[in-house]
Amino acid sequence: MVLSRAVPALLATVVLLSSSGGAAQIEPPRPVEELTPDSPGSRPSRTRREPPPPPVQAPASDEEAPVTEAQEPPRAPAPAPPVRRSKRPPAPASEAPVAPPPTTTSGRDRTPSPPLLVPTEGDDALLHAFGAWKEAERTRDPKGSRAARDRLAELRETLAIADLESVSLALLRGARLRATAKDGAGAVELAQSAVALSPDVADAHWGLFRAHLGNDAFDFRRLWADGGNAARAALTDPRWSRGMLGDLGATVLVAWLATAMAALLVLFLRTLPSLVHDVHHAFPRGVARWQTGALLILVLLLPWAFRLGLLFPSLVLFAAVTLYIEAKERWLLAVLLAGACLVPPLAGALVQVTTFAGTPAENVLQLERGGLEASHAAAHVQARLEAGRATYPEVYALARWELRRGKLAPARAHAEKALALRGGDARAQTVVGNVAFAENRWPEAIAAYTRASESDPTLPDPLWNVSRVYRRRAKTLSDDAVGPELDRAQNSAAAAQRLDERLMTKSDPPDSRPAMNLTLLTPALSRTEPLVTDGAERRARVTAQVGQALVGGLQPSAAVLVPLAGVAVLAGLGFLRGGRGVSRGCEKCGRAVCRRCDPELVEDSQLCHQCVNVYTRRGKVAPMARVNKEMEVRHHQAWVSRWAYALGLLWSGAGHLFTGLPVRGALHAFVFAFGITVAINREGLLRTPGLSPGAAGWLALALVLLAVTWGASLRHLARERS
Repeated sequence: MVLSRAVPALLATVVLLSSSGGAAQIEPPRPVEELTPDSPGSRPSRTRREPPPPPVQAPASDEEAPVTEAQEPPRAPAPAPPVRRSKRPPAPASEAPVAPPPTTTSGRDRTPSPPLLVPTEGDDALLHAFGAWKEAERTRDPKGSRAARDRLAELRETLAIADLESVSLALLRGARLRATAKDGAGAVELAQSAVALSPDVADAHWGLFRAHLGNDAFDFRRLWADGGNAARAALTDPRWSRGMLGDLGATVLVAWLATAMAALLVLFLRTLPSLVHDVHHAFPRGVARWQTGALLILVLLLPWAFRLGLLFPSLVLFAAVTLYIEAKERWLLAVLLAGACLVPPLAGALVQVTTFAGTPAENVLQLERGGLEASHAAAHVQARLEAGRATYPEVYALARWELRRGKLAPARAHAEKALALRGGDARAQTVVGNVAFAENRWPEAIAAYTRASESDPTLPDPLWNVSRVYRRRAKTLSDDAVGPELDRAQNSAAAAQRLDERLMTKSDPPDSRPAMNLTLLTPALSRTEPLVTDGAERRARVTAQVGQALVGGLQPSAAVLVPLAGVAVLAGLGFLRGGRGVSRGCEKCGRAVCRRCDPELVEDSQLCHQCVNVYTRRGKVAPMARVNKEMEVRHHQAWVSRWAYALGLLWSGAGHLFTGLPVRGALHAFVFAFGITVAINREGLLRTPGLSPGAAGWLALALVLLAVTWGASLRHLARERS
C-alpha cells in the first residue's frame, strides 16, 4: 500500500527535476548591447542564471496523481530566437540620461594666433653662411657646401631678398674653378644655385649658360633657354640695359662722325686736281701750279690753326668740293655733316637717358633687391634724407627695406615721410598697415589697408594683407561674428587673386612659425616710376665737352645752329650753281674740262678738248694720235681703279665713294667705322655690373663686322675693276 502510493510521487518528482534542468542548461538570448564592441565598463555582466527553485507542491491523493500526469505532459523548451548582430552604438542607459549641451557655450578653440615673427637676422647671418660655403669649397666638402647654400636660400626667403648678387657672382667664380678641375656637374650645380639666389641678374644666367656649355655642348635646348633668360634679365636690369644703350649710342655717334669725315676726305681727294686747276686761274700766269696748291692747303688749314674744332674745317672742305661733286654726293655730304652738327646735343641727351651707375636710382635698385649691397645704399639715402634732397622713390625703398629686415619703427617713420612726399600713396599706406599688423594693432592695419585699396584699386597687396587680418581676428570672435568675418577674408583674398593670378598658388606659413615676410605682401616700386638721377647735370657737362671738341669755343646755343646754317648755305650754293663756272675731270682721260682753257667746249661737256677730237670728231686726228689717246685713257682708268682698290683696303667703302657710288660707299664706311669703334672701345664707356662679356667678346664681334664689310666691299670693287 505504501509502495503503491510512493511510486507516483517519485515519478512526478523526476519529471519536475528533468524539466527544470533543461531550462537551466540553455543560455537565454543575449541583448544587442552585448554584441556591440564597447568599453568593458558599459557591457552588462554575462552571468549564468540559476534556475528558479521548484514550486512547493501539496501532497496529492492517489487518484489525482495519475490524472495530473496524463493532462500535463512535460514540454520541451522553445528554441532561442536568432540573434541579429548590429554595428550601431549601444543606446544610452535609460537610468542615466545625458542632458543636451547648452546653446550659449561652444567648444571652439578661441586661442589667438601667435604674433607674426619679425625678422631678427641680417647681413651678419648672410655673411656667416657665405663664409661657411667658402670654407666648405676650400676643404672640398660637398655636403657642407650644399648645406651652406641651403642656408643662404632660407635667409633669402625669410628676409624677402630679391637678389643676392655678390653671393651669386662668388658662386659663379666657384663654378669656373670646378669647371677648370673637370667637374662639369659640380659647376652646373653651383651655377644653378647662383641663379636661384639671383634670378633677376643677367650674370647668373650667363654663368649657367657657360656651365651647361662646358658640361654638354650639344644640349641646344637648354643652352637656348639659358641664353634667353640671360637676355631677358639684361634687358630688365637698368644697369645692363642703360649701359649697353649708352655704349651703343656712343658707338653710333662716333661711327657717324667717322663716316662723315671719311666721305668728305675721299671726295676732296677726287676733286682736288680740278680745284687746284681753278685756283691756279685766279693767280697771274707766272705763278707755278705747286705754289697755288700750297697756298690752297694753307687756307684749308686755317680753321685748325684757330682751334675751331672739327666741324669748321669740315665745312671748309665741303665748301671746296660742293661745286665739283654730283647732286647725290652733295646730298650725302649734307646729311652726314648735318648729323655731325647734332652730335653735341645728342650726346648730352644720350647721357641723360643712360645715366644710372652712381646715382640715387642705383641706391633705389639696391634697396629694392635687398641684398648685401642694400646697407650701403640705405646709408646714402639716409644722408640725402637728412639733407632734404631725398625723393619719394628713395624714401619708400628705404622704408620697404627696413620693414623686410624687421626694423618696424624706422619703417613706419619713413613710410609716413613717403606719404608726406606723395599724399595718399597706396604703397606707403600698405607699409604702414604691415607695420601695424606686425605689432598686432589690427584695427589700424585694416584702416591703412582700406585707404590703400581706395587710393589704388589695382594694387593686390593691401587686399591680400587685410584678408590675413580678418582670418586671424576671426579666431577670437564669438560664433555669431565668425561667419561675417570669414566672408570678408574670403572676398578680400578673391579680389587680390583676380588682380594677381600668382596669388592663387600662394600659401601662408604654418601657424607655428608665421614669418612676417612670408605672410604679408609689400608692394615694390612700379617699373614706370621715373628714375632719380643727376642726368640733367651730366647732360650739360657732356654737351659742353663734345661741343668744345666739334665747334670750338662757341656758346652752347650757337654750337648747333651755326654749323647747320653753314651746311645749308653751302649745299644750297652747290645746287644753285650746278657745277657751272668750274672745271671738272674728263670722263675718259681725267684731264681738266675747262672752258677758260678751251672756250670752244660746250657748257656741260663731260669730255676734254682732246677726247672730243678723238671720240666725237672722226678723222680730225691722226691714227697715231688716236692710239696714244686710247693708251692714255686706259692708263687713267687703271690708275682710278688702283686708287679705288687701295682706298677700299684702307677704309671699307672709300673705293665706292671714289668711283661715284656714294650710297653703297657710305653704308660700307659706316659699318666699318662701327666695327673699329667697338674694337677700340671694347671695355665700354659706361660701367655694367658683374661679369661683363669682356674685351675678348666685344673684340670678336668687332672682327666679325670688319671682316664681313671689308670682304663685301673689296669683292664688289674687284668685280667692278674686272
